[in-house]
Amino acid sequence: MEKACRMQLVAAAAVGAGALRASSDEEAEEKRGRVYGDRQLGLGWDYLVRSLS
Repeated sequence: MEKACRMQLVAAAAVGAGALRASSDEEAEEKRGRVYGDRQLGLGWDYLVRSLS
C-alpha cells in the first residue's frame, strides 16, 4: 500500500494532480480481466508456492 501511495504522489507531482484521472468502472473491469486473467493468477500462485520452498 505504501508503494502504491508513493507512486501516486510521484505521478501527481510529475503531471499535476488535475491531469490524473480514474478509470471508469467498465474500463477497470476490462483491465482487470486482461491483467489478472486466470493464467496470470495461476502463474502468480505458482510463484508464491515456489517461494515458500
